[in-house]
Amino acid sequence: MAKYNLILLAFLGLFWVSPGQAQSWRALYDSSDVYWERSEYAKAVKVLEKALPLAKTNYEADEKDTTYALTLNDLGICYTLAGDFQKAEKIYQDALVINKKVLGENHIDFAILLNNIGRFYDEIGKFTQADSLYKQSIQTYQKIAEDKSFDFTMSLNNLALLYLKTGRYQESEQLHKQLVSLRKDIVGENHAAYAAAVNNLAGLYTEMGVYSQAIMLFKKALQIRKETLGEHHPDYANSLYNLATLYADDSLKHLEAEEMFKQAIEIRKAALGVQHPDYAMSLNGLANLYGEMRRYAEAETLHQQAADLRQNIFGTRHHDYASSLNNLAALYYKTGEFPKAEALFTEALDIYQEVFGPYHPNQSTFFSNLGFTYVRMHKNDQAESFLKLAANNYLHQNHYYLPFLSEKEKEEFLQSASKNFEAFNSFVLLRQATHPAITGDMYNHQLAMKGLLLYTTRKVRESILESGERDLIQQFEQWQSLRESLARYYQFSSQALSAQHINLDSLEAVADGLEKELSVRSETFSQTYQQPHSWQDVQQELGVDEAALEMIRFRKYNFATKAFTDTIHYAALIVTPTSAYPKLVTLEQGHLMENRLLNAYREDIRQGRQESNAYQYYWQPISEALQGVSTLYFSPDGAYHQINPATLYNPASGTYLLDELQIVHLTSTRDLLTKKTRHDVLVHNEALLLGDPNYDLSEEKYMQQLVTVSLTPSPSEGAPLRLERGFDPVPLPGTRQELEQVASLLEKHQVASQLYLQEDALEEVVKQVDNPGILHMATHGFFEPDPDPEKPVQNPLLRSGLLLTGAARTLQDTATYDPLSSQNASEDGILTAYEAMNLNLEKTELVVLSACETGLGEIRNGEGVYGLQRAFTIAGAKAILMSLWKVDDQATQQLITTFYQHWLKTKHKTQAFREAQQQLRRQYPDPYYWGAFVMIGQ
Repeated sequence: MAKYNLILLAFLGLFWVSPGQAQSWRALYDSSDVYWERSEYAKAVKVLEKALPLAKTNYEADEKDTTYALTLNDLGICYTLAGDFQKAEKIYQDALVINKKVLGENHIDFAILLNNIGRFYDEIGKFTQADSLYKQSIQTYQKIAEDKSFDFTMSLNNLALLYLKTGRYQESEQLHKQLVSLRKDIVGENHAAYAAAVNNLAGLYTEMGVYSQAIMLFKKALQIRKETLGEHHPDYANSLYNLATLYADDSLKHLEAEEMFKQAIEIRKAALGVQHPDYAMSLNGLANLYGEMRRYAEAETLHQQAADLRQNIFGTRHHDYASSLNNLAALYYKTGEFPKAEALFTEALDIYQEVFGPYHPNQSTFFSNLGFTYVRMHKNDQAESFLKLAANNYLHQNHYYLPFLSEKEKEEFLQSASKNFEAFNSFVLLRQATHPAITGDMYNHQLAMKGLLLYTTRKVRESILESGERDLIQQFEQWQSLRESLARYYQFSSQALSAQHINLDSLEAVADGLEKELSVRSETFSQTYQQPHSWQDVQQELGVDEAALEMIRFRKYNFATKAFTDTIHYAALIVTPTSAYPKLVTLEQGHLMENRLLNAYREDIRQGRQESNAYQYYWQPISEALQGVSTLYFSPDGAYHQINPATLYNPASGTYLLDELQIVHLTSTRDLLTKKTRHDVLVHNEALLLGDPNYDLSEEKYMQQLVTVSLTPSPSEGAPLRLERGFDPVPLPGTRQELEQVASLLEKHQVASQLYLQEDALEEVVKQVDNPGILHMATHGFFEPDPDPEKPVQNPLLRSGLLLTGAARTLQDTATYDPLSSQNASEDGILTAYEAMNLNLEKTELVVLSACETGLGEIRNGEGVYGLQRAFTIAGAKAILMSLWKVDDQATQQLITTFYQHWLKTKHKTQAFREAQQQLRRQYPDPYYWGAFVMIGQ
């Protein structure tokens, strides 16, 4: 754990000193001031110790004399900074009594003293006392109207750091951001105090695993400190250390990290001495790096030296000493000395739990370390116990920390946490043969983690819009509007943004801040995590002939090296109504399934061949665990997002999986607990149908058409995609016939429909939808797999979308197209997935994307496909019908209309879709025609 710069304000010069005081006290006091300015705290201590009895004599003669209080205060600070905590505590106790008598409790200098004593207790690990003193200090500043002063920011800073240290990340972030803002107003951005605030915020993001933010802020603090303090100051060393700690995790930056650690050590040695906590911390950082670089002998020496120093400074029940023990144990793990590692890991965990209690975030690492050690010692009972504790700690963190993060920050946080669950999955492979019930834990982890970002983003939105709180909804609409603007600016190159004076970082910061507030206010997470779901909950939702399957993609973990290998595994966890525990089916050819086999599957589909090996690798092992199952609730992962299981041909039976099984696609089988219904009801008995766009419609006619359909022009979102430049989308007259047939079917079943074709198939029409029961769009779709290197932002939701009226005009004019120009007052005719997230579809039963490859996107392990399906799910759609490959116009038209016929009669979407596929198959036997579409959701 990195240690972040702390500012303690000395009392030098804050007290008035009477003219009658002895000149000898003044000389000593002034010389201590000089040593303080040089950060030579040991020398400052010596002269203040000589000054103290002289000051006491003055105070005994006159109880209003401030020299004694002043000397006690400064001596306490210097003892603390010099690392002599025993003497510091005694001095501070005296200082508190004397200052209260001399100054009273409503005085700025008394507030400063409370802060400094709080900092002392913080340093020695007495967090309850520190918390109380910091808050007293803050309250005193507020009482005397000094809560905009620089002194006030120091108490704020220290309380924020205490919350960081004790794992209270949400409160810490709020205080840190307040601190950065206040320091910027008080001292400006080119000041060491502002650098300290930035540095400490970066420290918070480091602990939360939001490393991109942390590195950016650490670099900013380093540069300011270099310019304002110079390269020999302890605070500059602090920034070097913090940045080196992050670089140590990147093998390509090990040499750079080593140089930074060494520089920090030399600065701290010269400025603070070799008995200071920060010097021990620097040794610890370099030792960790040497462990990563396999320079084990050097690492052991440094770890032992750091541990000895911390024991001398803090004693044996301090968290920094526990950290040293943990790091030394990790080194013994790497060198195969497992009994030594076990003993030290156990001692470190015991200290940490004593200091912080049972739920501190860092304890997940301690639990994992012990669990991995027991795996290597072949003590799997103990290993399972500690690895479960680690997993539960991460799930506990989700509950407390995710609500106040933006989606981008949540993603980084969860990427860090997911590694723990991947390692646990590898342990399950070792354990399940003798202890098969462990698959239940594996399944439960999936229920908690899979699609979590998607689920929470959608639930936050639902919670806000259903709250009825007008100010909350207005804040949400403000955030949506800002996100629309960002969607436009994301299409610009860096040069274009600069020319338009658009600062993306500032806009994103505002958007992230709004998003965090909305997330917290919606209370979605507290509702979600009060009752964690289990596989038994899913089991209770299953019918007699039904099963649930969670597909899990994970990297194989090497417990010897404590690192992931290149081997990819897939695990199918299957639950039936009679399962004693989830059945685990392991598919070990992950790389093959994601590359050669996937390419062969696509080519076989395109060529209409049945002799593929796809069934053998993707499904045959699973099918053996599905005997007697007719309906499967299937949550895919990895390569399974890119295949339609219904199209897999079983050579043994001579049938497709479509004939053997009804497969219902879900983001997570967790959805069964909230979505499973036997009938589909249109809450809003109306449909919006849009297709056969006039891609070539001119700007002038586009504006005229907006007036015709009574729509207000909205600003263009910009020229979109490198892949589509110069592309001339051909007309799709078959989509007109498809939509007209659907409209006729809906009318027969008393479902009102609005039909928008040709010039009316406008992007503005889509963006102004208000919860239609059905949204059906028939047009060209696209997905650009590779990001444009010229763009500053590479969000995959900007690389997927639908082409609507006027799209060709935009695509053909990319060289001169300026989205901010007043000449481009309309939309650009290209609806990206990023824009589709903002649609109002909370009560929409079904979205039909009757276009090519609308189911494609960027696949992210555990989070699904970042493309149109994610966007429409976030927007609120209950189910989405989409395609995995380029589709035949005539076959698509027939499939879609047949589906509507069955659905409107039976009210069963998934069953109607399967019947439509079977019916189309009789005319078009090849799965290329009937297997292109999949439906996700219910």
